[in-house]
Amino acid sequence: MSFLSIESAVLLLATVIATRVLGRRALPGAVLLASSMFYVASAPGGVAWLALSILLAFAVGARLTTASQRISIWLLSLTILVILGALVFVKLPGHDFTAPLGISYFTFRLVAYLLDVYWGRCEPARSLTEFAAFVSFFPQVTSGPIDRWGHFLGQLDRYEYPSYEQMSSALRLILFGLFKKLVVANRLGGLVDPVLDSPGDFSAPFLVAAAYAFPIQLYADFSGLTDIARGASRLLGIEAPRNFDRPFLASSVQEFWTRWHMSLTFWLRDYLFKPLSATLRRQGRIGLAVAIGVNMLAIGLWHGLQWTFLAFGVINAIYMVAGAMRRRPRALQVAVARLGLRRWGNILLTFNLMTFAFVFFRAADLSAALEVLRGFPALFHLGLHSSQTVAPALGVTPRGVVAPVAVMAFVEFGVARGYWDRWFMRTRVGAVARWVAYYAVVLAIVFGGIFDNTKFIYARF
Repeated sequence: MSFLSIESAVLLLATVIATRVLGRRALPGAVLLASSMFYVASAPGGVAWLALSILLAFAVGARLTTASQRISIWLLSLTILVILGALVFVKLPGHDFTAPLGISYFTFRLVAYLLDVYWGRCEPARSLTEFAAFVSFFPQVTSGPIDRWGHFLGQLDRYEYPSYEQMSSALRLILFGLFKKLVVANRLGGLVDPVLDSPGDFSAPFLVAAAYAFPIQLYADFSGLTDIARGASRLLGIEAPRNFDRPFLASSVQEFWTRWHMSLTFWLRDYLFKPLSATLRRQGRIGLAVAIGVNMLAIGLWHGLQWTFLAFGVINAIYMVAGAMRRRPRALQVAVARLGLRRWGNILLTFNLMTFAFVFFRAADLSAALEVLRGFPALFHLGLHSSQTVAPALGVTPRGVVAPVAVMAFVEFGVARGYWDRWFMRTRVGAVARWVAYYAVVLAIVFGGIFDNTKFIYARF
């Protein structure tokens, strides 16, 4: 079942109505039933895997608080080893076994739950229904965000039906997420996918354009999915974690990773980087570099056990370690600040650095990534690069791409700066403009959306 299908929308609507009619106590059961139906319709082969993982974590979590310290540490270690080992197994290339839908996301939820219970950050789940609903929560099971048990349980304990304002904001999130996916990401895909799938067939200008367009396509696709997931969760009265915060305005790679795929970044910070850096703190800067490097390699390999993802992690590790170790001369900092270029210059540099890294993330293999990168010197030196192709073959025009991206950037900037809340939501003129904007986005989706691709890029992870 596609997340953009009519069946998915009907399932969400039915669950919202059921929770209203049956009351708060029925919420976990209704959510679990809907999640089970969604998962069975989407990936029936992974149902047994998901169910066994939930049962194992639930049983071990309950035992961690009653067993002795020695038994608890062994039980915790063995369970996490089994859960992560299963994830590594299905990520290995070369076998015919299909990875269960959303395995990376529900695996990280389970590991975080077990560690939080062991560390005393939260109580073990008291209800299997509630715990299963948390792990398999259908708006988030395919591509996150990666929620924590304590956050989810807290919302169940103090649950209130969503207000009119919350329902309205949820529908706005869903609407804008659809715009990002269908109008922005899918249109950019008309340039990115043909070129980066077969880089040897295109000349340098197309390679460079596709390389710069891919991070924007990925952002529109993934953040669009996140917006839809957060909106669907909010309709059910569950607030999902934010996953993006204008990452392309980051002025360093370190800042970029606090704005991009935030639930994964913060998960690795809390459960990998902090424990590892505390263990290596006596090694000083070397220990810090090792902790950063391992953390970034984990980000790369989380996407898959492939050389391209390893290269993506290594490149980001180099960026992060270099950023942590650098010491700029004071005179240089003052000179750059006086020129007024420091912030925007760093933003531009960061975007270029991440574009280089994302070439490896997107490429089918290392040779394809190098083929794309050869387009940069070929373009700037006005040289010829492999064979050429004509622009109409891509089925995309600059106007058809630039305009939707500009609208996306304009809306996100206005929301982030609070203009939407201060003007659109609180003035009469703003109310008229708000509804005009709604209808304009709907029309843009209907007449400008590309509906032949309903798969999200991050759903495969």
